[in-house]
Amino acid sequence: MTAMESTSRAGTANPHAVECEAVSLTYRAATPRNLLNALMGRPSPSDHEPKVLDGVSFTVQEGQMTGVLGRNGAGKSSLLRVLGGVHPPSGGRVSLRGDTTALFELGGLGSRFITGRQYADRLLRLQGVSRRERRELIAEIKEFSELDQYFDKRILTYSSGMAARLYFAIAMAVPHQIYLIDEILSVGDEHFQAKCWRLLRKRLGNGASGVLVTHDWSAIVKLCRESHILEQGRFTFSGASHEAVAKYLEFPVVRHPDVHFSDLPGLFSAASGNDWAIEIGVATNAAIECEFACSIEALRLGTGWEILLLSDFKPIPSVCGHQVIRIEIPQLPLAEGNYNFNLFLRSRSHPDRPSQILDQRSWTSGNPIALRVAGESSAILPRLALRWNLEGLVHPHA
Repeated sequence: MTAMESTSRAGTANPHAVECEAVSLTYRAATPRNLLNALMGRPSPSDHEPKVLDGVSFTVQEGQMTGVLGRNGAGKSSLLRVLGGVHPPSGGRVSLRGDTTALFELGGLGSRFITGRQYADRLLRLQGVSRRERRELIAEIKEFSELDQYFDKRILTYSSGMAARLYFAIAMAVPHQIYLIDEILSVGDEHFQAKCWRLLRKRLGNGASGVLVTHDWSAIVKLCRESHILEQGRFTFSGASHEAVAKYLEFPVVRHPDVHFSDLPGLFSAASGNDWAIEIGVATNAAIECEFACSIEALRLGTGWEILLLSDFKPIPSVCGHQVIRIEIPQLPLAEGNYNFNLFLRSRSHPDRPSQILDQRSWTSGNPIALRVAGESSAILPRLALRWNLEGLVHPHA
């Protein structure tokens, strides 16, 4: 069954803004037989034609951004165009619940002989914006795109970067409920990219949803909690974004055979404003001089994983056996939410021997520990850099 549907959020209890169910896409080769079948309205056999997308399924919750990582040729852009209705799926079903805008096809600006102002007016008209509102929005688009006098010149005089700035400014001028984004956040210089991130963060911060397809893992880390890896038209991984990035970049997992963390849970729990204490086990099979540090990070929309609490590296006894590091944080200053709790174990540096990571738990190694904090919710995350005193908190056990 092939279907493309777009429905309103009103009157539905479904929390998913985007649903993609077993979607496949096959491009028919332009052979004489296929062209004749198309003219006659007959289906063309696709047994020997490769599938650009093959059984892709995922959902996006309302108010969330989902990432799709993949290298060139993986099928990322084709997936986004199926979601946006540019290509009908060869099989499967797509459902979008909400007003949607697509930020792709940077070269698809229509006639190159119209001006930037005319193109902005045309696109806003297609979005149903009234004439009075268009006048105000076009002034904002001109200011945001920073095209100045080129805004009233023909698009054929634009560089590719100028065209991209124009398209981004128009696509983001009107707030939407769903954003489909394809490799567009790298347009312009650093100044303009920062403006793009601020505007996108504002839109998403107001409850919008979306899908970001890219090979830029840093954009995935900044925007998405959940991500997928697409290879040759299929998802090879689905899960937390930090895990997807670690797999995509093939980050090595460091674990020294003689000194490493032991008996660690996958989740710690705490209560906001209450004293919090945990114990971290370290297995030492050799007398190696080590240092320990830890941090807590949170995903700040449009910024990425931001360190909120940070400790110095503190020495631990160089003895064999099992040791316990006790961490105490009085009146935990974290709002309700989900965080990453990172642990680092390294050898102490010497003049003839640099420090070396022995073990770690963090998103960069694909094995972070989750921290769930209960309490009163807050839209504002604290910006703290606490120095935790770990002296006297290490207890060796023979």
